[in-house]
Amino acid sequence: MAGAFWSTQAHLAGLSLAACASLVLIRPVSAQELDVARVFDERNIEPMRELYQQGEYERVAEIAKVFIERGQPSPEWWIFRLKACHDLGRVDELVQAANEAAQRHAKELPVLITCHEVLTAWGKKEEAAKILQQINTVAKGKPTSQRTARDMVALGRAALAAGADPQKVIQQFLDPAKKKEAKLKDTYLALGELALAKSDYARAANEFRDGLKHHDADPDLRYGLARAFQSSDRKKSMELVEQILQGNALHPGAHLLKAEHHINAEEYDEARLALEPAIEVNSNHPEGWGLRAVLSILQDNKPKDAEEARKQGLKLWAQNPAVDIIIGRSLSRGYRFKEAEEHLREALKLDPQSLSAKVHLCQALFRLGKEDEAWKVAKEVRDADGYNVQAYNIGLLEAEMKGFKVRETPDFVLKLPAKDDAVYGDRALELLTEAKQVLCAKYGLTLDHPVLVEFFPSQQDFAIRTFGNLGGQGILGACFGSVVTMNSPQGVASNRSNWEGTLWHEFCHVVTLTVTHNRMPRWLSEGISVYEESKRDPSWGMRMNASYRRMTLDEETLTPMSKMSRAFLSPKSSEHVMFAYYESSQAVDWLLKTYGEKKFQAVLKDLADGRRINEALARHCGKVEKLDEDFAKHMRKLAEAFAPKGDWEKPEREEVDPRNEAAIAEYLREHPNNLWALELRTRRLVAGEQWTEGLELAKRLIELAPDNAGENSGYHFAAQCFRGMKQTEGEAAMLREWAKRDGGAHEAFLRLVELDAAAKNWKGVSENVPKLLSIQPFLKQPYELMAQASETLGNKDAAVWALQKLIFLGPDHPVEVNFSLARLLREKDDAAAKRHLLDALAEAPRFRDGHKLLLELQSAKPAGKPPAVTPSVP
Repeated sequence: MAGAFWSTQAHLAGLSLAACASLVLIRPVSAQELDVARVFDERNIEPMRELYQQGEYERVAEIAKVFIERGQPSPEWWIFRLKACHDLGRVDELVQAANEAAQRHAKELPVLITCHEVLTAWGKKEEAAKILQQINTVAKGKPTSQRTARDMVALGRAALAAGADPQKVIQQFLDPAKKKEAKLKDTYLALGELALAKSDYARAANEFRDGLKHHDADPDLRYGLARAFQSSDRKKSMELVEQILQGNALHPGAHLLKAEHHINAEEYDEARLALEPAIEVNSNHPEGWGLRAVLSILQDNKPKDAEEARKQGLKLWAQNPAVDIIIGRSLSRGYRFKEAEEHLREALKLDPQSLSAKVHLCQALFRLGKEDEAWKVAKEVRDADGYNVQAYNIGLLEAEMKGFKVRETPDFVLKLPAKDDAVYGDRALELLTEAKQVLCAKYGLTLDHPVLVEFFPSQQDFAIRTFGNLGGQGILGACFGSVVTMNSPQGVASNRSNWEGTLWHEFCHVVTLTVTHNRMPRWLSEGISVYEESKRDPSWGMRMNASYRRMTLDEETLTPMSKMSRAFLSPKSSEHVMFAYYESSQAVDWLLKTYGEKKFQAVLKDLADGRRINEALARHCGKVEKLDEDFAKHMRKLAEAFAPKGDWEKPEREEVDPRNEAAIAEYLREHPNNLWALELRTRRLVAGEQWTEGLELAKRLIELAPDNAGENSGYHFAAQCFRGMKQTEGEAAMLREWAKRDGGAHEAFLRLVELDAAAKNWKGVSENVPKLLSIQPFLKQPYELMAQASETLGNKDAAVWALQKLIFLGPDHPVEVNFSLARLLREKDDAAAKRHLLDALAEAPRFRDGHKLLLELQSAKPAGKPPAVTPSVP
């Protein structure tokens, strides 16, 4: 036996000495003294596992085969061989090895479930079904008391493959396995993979994290966690990918995730490089070739090359739905929804039962506006899998939207909650109609189909409709081409932003995406939309501020135009996201001013024809490197021109303690133009109601930074001081300056209409109420003041409109409102006037002016007709 072992070592050395360097080959003493084969396995399985985790798939397959042929008893050698053959794409060898493993280790559940899973992965359904039957037979003959934790996990995976209820599988197999052996990696992998399959990414992340507490560097657990974070936290996902690749430079899954990340960031060259190692390991890698097909479409605009790549991915299994699924999923993320739909339907032709294909098809259909079919597909998923989180959430959304009001015109289909429709539905359609007239003409577009626009009252519903999952906090609207989704101004957007500006922004996406056939980079699409907001209303656009100035002058934060889309992909903070929007809008403004509208439109046409943005810019505007350089100079000039006389230095805490009022005041005396000290000192003075001193500093802030707006601006501080001093004219003047620069300044507009009403400046009220309602249309007070202002100015129709909105919202004084409506409507709508008057009298039966008006209405009625009876509203 001793001679046989050393001959084996010599054989392995011929394969690769390096491959065996970590294996501890033991020279046996005697068969009686030591079970050499068993000890060999015990000491070499773990080094072999390390070899596999380092990506030595070829060597693992060869070494495992040698030891299997030598007769080593451990079933782990078979598992290593099966997994390595799977990674390498050696399908014929894998099938043979699986059949042999199922015979040699007929009762080893971990081996059998591995056989089943690798056979299934390559479409060997008949062989896989036999293995599943074998597992069932073994399970029946193995008492629960004799099952190891790994046995339980294997049985759980088999039960899931057989279609068992996932919750029961967890209760009967996976949870007991975790209790039996808390550190077993297989359990966390099984639970995490199950959660991923159900689109429950939060639970998946928790399971993989728990596993990493026991196996902190395990690549399988890291890979699972990276996929769990892929949609919600791309930065974290990529950090995990890099950790995996540090230990295994050939990890196929990590490279595929990295490639998808780069594709989403429109970094196609980097994506192509990331794919190389995966295809190097397996020259017929299905998903690898699927992503190559995606690159042929998105980067190269070569459909024939894409089809060839797809065929290569299907070479080893012609019915593999995974190829079209990853193509469809990636194209959908790239806003190519029509092509995505086609590939996902192709995936379902190959495998009609693929729930993954159905889930992604459902999302593509939603983004194409095919909601009726999307609801049906989601129901098919729910019927087949009651635990799929995405399908379940879509079912809840469908039930919620059944109560929505639907308005249809030749140009738009508007869906929104009934309350929203009654309050701002008319205004939404009016603004959309205007946007279509202005923007379609500007960009030479003829829209021949209605655009679907939907408002959602909760962030949860908006996120499910827009992203397919919960999340997306802070996002107010989204556009997919001919579909726009919006957060309702009564929801998370309440008082935070201008919903009219957001709607204009999103419809601009409709135009530019349609013009370019959804082939424009994200930065350009966002940049044009922000730019067009400012053209429609200067207060809607984005302005340079202290934060943007700092980020512009930071070379690490300012993104070159040629790489600007990456600024939207993995931002460090919400501040960085907003800066990406601002920088993109400035890039559009600079291109238009520098090269003109004709060349800018030519760039958009090139994009529609399939050229990449940098190629299109080079054709019409010059070398990309020069554009990057010139645009960076332009941005620096903008930053330097913002409060140029201000001192932007922020002292260290050791120099000036921001908690020490005396220290701040002393620093300000020495540095009178220091903006940091001015703002801090002014805020403290205002908070302490020291109005005179605060106003003096606020005026200095305005002098140094006249273009600064917002709650930290001199205008806001000065308005507060004037209010405290009861100087309403000064307060109103400061509020107007603030509101002129910030279309989302809810506080400024609300106070302005109050001041204008008190001063009987009805023109000011009528001008500012619509601006206030463009931020928050559900307030009652603006409608009350608008009605008063409109009637005073002789605009009865506007007064009636405001009072009708107020009636819907529930006025604090319904008698007065109904009576006012009756007065205003008596000449145009006698029946409506009487209805409102009777409602007023129902609330106040002794209301003399009401009875007087009723008599007037009755006496004005033509003779010969009986009086109409209108029941009062309770």
